[in-house]
Amino acid sequence: MKKEKFTYNYLIKIIKKAKNKKYKFISLKDYNKYKNKKKFLLRLDLDFYPKSLSGILEIAKKFKIPLTIYIRVAGPYNIFWYENYTIIKNAIDQGHTIGLHSNFIERAKLIKKSITKCIDDEITVLKKLFGNIITLAPHRDINYIENSLPWIEKNWSKIKKKHNFKFHAYEKKFFLNFEYINEGLNPHLCWRNITPETAMKKNKNIYMLIHPHWWFNKNPYEHY
Repeated sequence: MKKEKFTYNYLIKIIKKAKNKKYKFISLKDYNKYKNKKKFLLRLDLDFYPKSLSGILEIAKKFKIPLTIYIRVAGPYNIFWYENYTIIKNAIDQGHTIGLHSNFIERAKLIKKSITKCIDDEITVLKKLFGNIITLAPHRDINYIENSLPWIEKNWSKIKKKHNFKFHAYEKKFFLNFEYINEGLNPHLCWRNITPETAMKKNKNIYMLIHPHWWFNKNPYEHY
């Protein structure tokens, strides 16, 4: 199979193939529904450039795909800026699930605040802007040694109750019955473990994570 560029046309190709193979696209919050169908979870981590979300929102609208989108508060973009705010609000208005994407352990060390205080501050801002937030996904930015997932797993019951979360993106339930697929730099942009095409050949449930700033229409620099 030829190596595909991470274009919108390639994403459409994946979606069409999944639909032809009778996959049911669902949000992470609905992972336990449709027990007799093959399921396809599509998650987006909005690490950079909120405008890069627009093209994928158009695709999701056209093919009726529910997305779970994780947004950064303490990151390289300003969610108060009207263009960024409007894009995220459009996603919510289309029915997609919005969650917090945070590197709270790194941030806590850098600004000398507690981890829980960092989470509290970020989720408060996100809720004030966009309403109820039911999920979070840890993010690693600078120091890959500081993996926040073990802390979340250890403290999840407390954090979940405090903020009325329903799930986090790395709960084991999403990996026990789903084939996890994600793109990343290794050292160039590629599928890290398995391609969507290979997973679909196995007829497995799929949990696919993508990062909008790496996907493009005509050239990979159009979001920058």
